[in-house]
Amino acid sequence: MEKLCKKVEIDTVFRSRKAVSTPALTLHFSRNSVSRNRVVIMAGKKVGTSVVRNRARRVIWEFLRSSEPLLRQGMDMVWVVRPELGGKSNSEIRSLEESLLKEAGIWAAPKEHPGEFFLDFPSPHGGARGGT
Repeated sequence: MEKLCKKVEIDTVFRSRKAVSTPALTLHFSRNSVSRNRVVIMAGKKVGTSVVRNRARRVIWEFLRSSEPLLRQGMDMVWVVRPELGGKSNSEIRSLEESLLKEAGIWAAPKEHPGEFFLDFPSPHGGARGGT
């Protein structure tokens, strides 16, 4: 995962008009021409002091970095932080991010078993997942 830096590329994501949002966070996204995800996190002064804005960026970036294997690759993402995010805990922010990624179709983890990957091959012992 790398940072999306060029204004032209960020404007392209906004022009794609694909977005999902909550009152505290918005995710704009589009496919890119490279095979990795590129991300920018925008937090304006209305969000709060620099401490609040930087904390929001840190929490969002850390969640994306740690969950990168579970994300579809080749996406440009622009995260826009809103003032309502300022008072939320880390776990609430992560929950918001995960729900937006799922709604956007970027979260690639299986829906029934998040974080677990099972192959649905018949087992010689019976059952689809090798159960006894």
